Amino acid sequence: MPRLAWVCVTLLASILTTPASAQSDDPLLPSHRPADDRPPGNILWCNPWQYQPVLRPSDPAVTWQTPSGQDSTAPGEVLPSDQPNLEVPASEMSADCDAAGETTEDSEASDEVVCFKPLDEFIGYRCGEHSWDWIFGGGDQFGMFSIALDHYQWPGEDSGFGVGMHFHFLDGPERAEMPPRVFDFSLAYQSREQMGAFSYDVAGAVMASSDFEGSSREGIRFPSHAVGYLRVNPKTELVFGIDYLDRGDLKLLPVGGLIVVPHPDVRLEIVFPRPRVLFRLTDKHRLFVRGELGGGTWAVERYRAIDDLATYRDLRLGIGVESLGSKGRRSIIEIAYLFSRRFEFTSGDGDYAPDDTAMIRLASGF
Repeated sequence: MPRLAWVCVTLLASILTTPASAQSDDPLLPSHRPADDRPPGNILWCNPWQYQPVLRPSDPAVTWQTPSGQDSTAPGEVLPSDQPNLEVPASEMSADCDAAGETTEDSEASDEVVCFKPLDEFIGYRCGEHSWDWIFGGGDQFGMFSIALDHYQWPGEDSGFGVGMHFHFLDGPERAEMPPRVFDFSLAYQSREQMGAFSYDVAGAVMASSDFEGSSREGIRFPSHAVGYLRVNPKTELVFGIDYLDRGDLKLLPVGGLIVVPHPDVRLEIVFPRPRVLFRLTDKHRLFVRGELGGGTWAVERYRAIDDLATYRDLRLGIGVESLGSKGRRSIIEIAYLFSRRFEFTSGDGDYAPDDTAMIRLASGF
């Protein structure tokens, strides 16, 4: 009995003199789990000093911050008892977009939360995207379904080379005996840069537009543009330049107008020949109304194996919604009214004006 009492006293003394951080061998406590041995997924850790939950992502590279601004990368580090609060990962500080439109991380879904940039930011004259366009029509009213990959650079990229491919599947016109399909293949270089109050967007391309049945030399084109932007005040930019279309109907168009941002959620691009109005609905959705010149020029082989140059032209007034998904991917759905349509040939044989119609357009990009 005396021996048993001595053992109990000794054990009690050792417990009282052992540091608190070593009192438990429970492997789930942060103080005992090594940095490279975290369970997969998001683990709800518990601070043994204050018994409050701490969310620990499985990524060991996450930088943690305390409310006082101190950094900590040790996954099982326990704050001293005099600290007022628990560690919080920097990604947990906010799950919303900041004022500059930068991205943060959604802690619950572990997905990146991405937001559009402010509407007053420099965008450029043209940006690359994938698109699927369906012009309603048939017979002599002419319809067309197009699958396109532009040769322009993605938004946010300053400069580089691009390859473009457009596939157009024609429905009519019967009276003009157009081929069932025409193509556009292009190689381009584009440069965009912002230098203080001045910005520019310059691009040059070589394009082969043809049905590739007859002579396609007449279908070699060099579409290009050079557009400058001068910020005259924080809400207004002056736009000026040229757009070299190199088409059968139009070779060159002047570019000019104003970009006005009267409100953080509204952008007015009063610019010829591509006016547009943008409305921010949410951080991930924008409504737009725009106008543009549509169509193209192709070298084609018509009846009796006659080579000709065909040009289709229309004016478009569209309304659509642009959405931003994970990792910055943009998606666009647009409905447009097409009017002032015209088919012209270099030979003059078969020129005519189709009726007005509508178009549905789906597009995506980054």
